[in-house]
Amino acid sequence: MNLKILFFTLFIYWFGFTFSQGGFVLPKNGQTQEAKSVYFLWNPNSYSGSYKLQIAADSNFNERIATITTINNYYTYEFSNFGIYYCRIKGDNETSWSLSRKIELL
Repeated sequence: MNLKILFFTLFIYWFGFTFSQGGFVLPKNGQTQEAKSVYFLWNPNSYSGSYKLQIAADSNFNERIATITTINNYYTYEFSNFGIYYCRIKGDNETSWSLSRKIELL
């Protein structure tokens, strides 16, 4: 195999892996709001056909409230209770979750 082709292939793989991770746009980390309806928005990933949004009552995601699968890069979730929640997102082609966000509903 040509060394240039090998380098190019490795570069494309690294670039796709590094920059494919969709990140949250909304809600902002630490966001506080007085409504139970939360609009989630994240950067789209051109390599993903769908996304998983996970919502939990703890930062380790052991107490999951919901796991939503959607083809869109947005979702509105209606919480049943006020409190502190954590959320994270990942595309169907990604192995790791995004950084989590903390939101507080008053």
